[in-house]
Amino acid sequence: MALILFGRTECPLCSKPIQEGDEYEAFAHFIDNDKDPFWKYSDAVFHRPCFEKWNQRDIFLKRYKIFEDKMRR
Repeated sequence: MALILFGRTECPLCSKPIQEGDEYEAFAHFIDNDKDPFWKYSDAVFHRPCFEKWNQRDIFLKRYKIFEDKMRR
């Protein structure tokens, strides 16, 4: 799971730091290919409001679910 240093870890969507008390979503590292367009979001922490309105959210979540399903096997 992504590490969070409140006040220092930046949301990759708005580039503002995650502050203590902020609602957030955190994801484990699951994309190894640094050429993948979602690579920078793998092992990241997002402000929940940013993540919820992100236009790529559904695709990202589908890919993350595939990863989770593989990890459960």
